[in-house]
Amino acid sequence: IRNLLTKYLRYKKQKNICLSIKKILKKEVRTVIDVGANKGEFSKASLDVFKLAKVYAFEPIPQLFKDYLLNIKNKRFVRFMFALSDKNSISEFNYNLDRKRKSSLLNIIENNNFRIKIKTKKFDSLNIKIKRPCFLKIDVEGAEKLVLKGFKKNLNKIEVIQLEVNFSRNFEGQAKISELIYFLEKYHFKGFIQK
Repeated sequence: IRNLLTKYLRYKKQKNICLSIKKILKKEVRTVIDVGANKGEFSKASLDVFKLAKVYAFEPIPQLFKDYLLNIKNKRFVRFMFALSDKNSISEFNYNLDRKRKSSLLNIIENNNFRIKIKTKKFDSLNIKIKRPCFLKIDVEGAEKLVLKGFKKNLNKIEVIQLEVNFSRNFEGQAKISELIYFLEKYHFKGFIQK
């Protein structure tokens, strides 16, 4: 029962975020990009709230991809088993054994992780047509700036970005919130809400 309740509360939180974005935009979102999809809770909430949106989910951890994302059955849902970054390559991914939510392209300061090889791609190199308005959610444990650099040609097609940022220093080379805001300001993002 506890696991079901936790799962429900996580989903409800994600759904509330989507409902807030719908209220802010006052338009129906047409494209959702879920970077660091994990178990797909945000993708599922997006499919429920944004009835016209196509949802693109990116998750490089094979176990999460196979156990959760492959089980989401919806014609508007497209999943990819690679990480988004600033280059197309094969990279070492630091997989945290204790907490899958602390896995990252960046080196983890703690010692309880191991490395797996994964594909990384720039979003700009993919043949994905963004229908507007577009909502981009990034939850990549410190590697947010790498992901944003891979979106340079497409950032002007995105209306709302949700960044889940760690304020504690868990990763080597982790971008500070001020760096991310400065980067986004160059692409004409001007309203920032911290929650």
